[in-house]
Amino acid sequence: MARSPAPTKGPSPRQQAARIVLRWLQASVRPEPLVDRVTESRAFVTELVYGTIRRWRSLAWWLDRAVPKPAPPPVEACLLCGLYELAWMDTRAPHAVVSEAVSAARALTDRRAAGLVNAVLRRFLREEDAWRRALAEAPLAIRESHPDFLADRWRERLGSESAEALCQWDNRPPRTWLRRVADRASAEDFARILEPAVDARVEVWGGEWHRLAPGQAPDGIPGFRDGLITVADPATGLAVDLMALRAGETVLDACAAPGGKTMQILERVGDSGRVLACDVSEARLKPVRETARRLGRRQLSLVAADMTEPGGPASTFAPRGFDAVLVDAPCTNSGVLRRRPDARWRFDADRLAGAVACQRTLLDAAAGRVRPGGRLVYSTCSLEPEENAEQVRAFLGRHPEFALDAETLILPPTAPDQDGVYAARLIRAREGA
Repeated sequence: MARSPAPTKGPSPRQQAARIVLRWLQASVRPEPLVDRVTESRAFVTELVYGTIRRWRSLAWWLDRAVPKPAPPPVEACLLCGLYELAWMDTRAPHAVVSEAVSAARALTDRRAAGLVNAVLRRFLREEDAWRRALAEAPLAIRESHPDFLADRWRERLGSESAEALCQWDNRPPRTWLRRVADRASAEDFARILEPAVDARVEVWGGEWHRLAPGQAPDGIPGFRDGLITVADPATGLAVDLMALRAGETVLDACAAPGGKTMQILERVGDSGRVLACDVSEARLKPVRETARRLGRRQLSLVAADMTEPGGPASTFAPRGFDAVLVDAPCTNSGVLRRRPDARWRFDADRLAGAVACQRTLLDAAAGRVRPGGRLVYSTCSLEPEENAEQVRAFLGRHPEFALDAETLILPPTAPDQDGVYAARLIRAREGA
């Protein structure tokens, strides 16, 4: 749990959190860039904002039962944040939380609105057991705060018990994992650096991963700024592992941002390898460029380009095709909803259909970039069959020159605490085969 924040001279952390939630309520603004701008008590603000958005449906259900008519958005934001902190965070004495939520409401609205916030939050404290019992008896999508469309899909496909476990997983605050950069730090040195800061270690997908203890910040760990460590969930290693990379190969990372898989590719092909990383804009490539600079990776070429267009930088970079191509495709993010708290509220039939169409276009374009005998790895952070196995089978029907060689789906909750991902390796037939 995030510690209760220290007093500040400017807007309080709870005011900042309420303002971010308000922007999300009013304009569906993504919370991540706004949270990243917070300079004080960021861990606390992050947990309060992300947790409130994760639990939004449950919190809104409580408010509908407690408030006779809908509250104005600024009041609603303060109520949502206050209820979340009282119900799911262990920070301070409850009455102190109420007092600061009222102060935040007064800063955002007026004295009358602050009175409503005070009344509702104090009522929750008096009636908490009854409120929790009522929520526990509500339908799955309400009590575990998911859209009906998504919860119903999972229940039909996975069964009620597994669907509920998956929804509960989505509501857990995610933990931060670090990956050792194998060619920059020995296992012994890395273990010594991280020993005080980690509470778990696993070796999966050809990599070594260390889970940070609660309250630890990655950029405060010795070795982070020196490029010995990168932040990445263990599940990100699956697609790179399936690429079966060898030193000296030429590789295309077609959808490179934010760059976690790109860095693992660079490590495996070594200084003799060549890697072209593409994404649709320079803005999306910015974190890739920054991480590559921190890790000292000079064998990387970064290009802002649409890979689906004929010709382009990929044709110039590898005229005869790439040894391996990774399409880590845009998707509905249904396997990483605990990390992307607002993505669940964007999941619907239209978004799913749009993601499937985009993935199809990317795969078809990638097929022509793979040399004969080369590998095409397709991956998503989705759990939906239409984006994963069904997408791959449809691709194989259109491209008989490829054959499915391997595929894996990680369905949370799993050990060791990995996100949900899918990846498949497709081999292009050799000429004359």
